[in-house]
Amino acid sequence: MIEIADMDKRIGRSWILRDVNTVLQPGLTVIVGTNGSGKSTLIRCMAGLWRPTRGEIRLNDKPVGRFGPEMGVLLDPPSFYEHLTAREMLAYYVHLAGRKWKNEYEELLLRFGVPEGRIRGFSRGQKQRLGIVCSVWNQPKIWILDEPFTGLDARGVDALWKEVDRALRTHAEHVVMVLHAAYGFPQTIRQVVRIANHTVDFSGSRLEFAERVLVERNGKIDAKWVDVLTRNHVPFQEGENPTEIILSPESEMFSYAVECLLNAGFQPLADETGHYARSDTF
Repeated sequence: MIEIADMDKRIGRSWILRDVNTVLQPGLTVIVGTNGSGKSTLIRCMAGLWRPTRGEIRLNDKPVGRFGPEMGVLLDPPSFYEHLTAREMLAYYVHLAGRKWKNEYEELLLRFGVPEGRIRGFSRGQKQRLGIVCSVWNQPKIWILDEPFTGLDARGVDALWKEVDRALRTHAEHVVMVLHAAYGFPQTIRQVVRIANHTVDFSGSRLEFAERVLVERNGKIDAKWVDVLTRNHVPFQEGENPTEIILSPESEMFSYAVECLLNAGFQPLADETGHYARSDTF
């Protein structure tokens, strides 16, 4: 369990986070919010790289600074010694941890399609793939990922989601990542934490988050979901705009309706045109 208690973070004269209080349950937690909302600041504090100005963060009842190889961290952007090859860079991390090289590390590089050659010649996406590998090679109990999908193509996005699933099945107690609309909203998400106005303004389950989003949109969704709702016998109203329909948050079937939408691919982080939602808080 990750506990964040009464946490503030100031950089210079600017308050980035104020009075953050939340508890992250084991499993996959995604952190959402607009650019500049403080997501990366929270990630860096959770990883023990930055110290909160006030308050504390405890992981499994231990201060974050006491974690070593139990934690894997991917920052945005990842940083490397670019004169090295990917294998040499990973071997450097293995050596620092006092471990011996294993064939499975080579297999991990291959699984993520990390190329050979000097890192200085890598594209942004190739560096991101290497960064993912360097953050998970040691099978950390706590895997923290800041903007992990940046620069990845569709194959890389799919590979990362599969690695998250594999980590949760085998070694990871917590996977915490910053997530944006373009990269899906899978059922494996246990908890959503939203940052707005310098603090956590929502923390709850995947379903509860989708419900909150629809309430904030006054129940309005794209008319393309008519078939899903009709097939599941969910009542709705026609909106003033012919491209919209309206679900009533007061309905006894509201939670059921939202669950049906999520199962059909509804993405609560984005509006129906693929942009960020109306309130700009996602």
